[in-house]
Amino acid sequence: RVRGMNVYLQRNEWARAQGYTRENASQEVKATVPGERLRLDGSPMSVQVTTPGRMLRYQGRASRVQWQLRAELDIAWGIDASVTVPLRLE
Repeated sequence: RVRGMNVYLQRNEWARAQGYTRENASQEVKATVPGERLRLDGSPMSVQVTTPGRMLRYQGRASRVQWQLRAELDIAWGIDASVTVPLRLE
């Protein structure tokens, strides 16, 4: 039985300096869809996620900032399923 789905908008930061590497992922937005609203027959459904005011993307030699969308199904008495999709900002 699927209890619901959580959708996250995540910002991933990566930086390297003087031989050290730092990675940081932060959840910017979370949307929750109750299980009774989910379509489990494979048909498409829409989920609305409000984005933060500015979604900046940066790609440099020593650092980068990227965004991704992650969805997790909350499965009762089972292993939760998840999928992560990188977002392409233009």
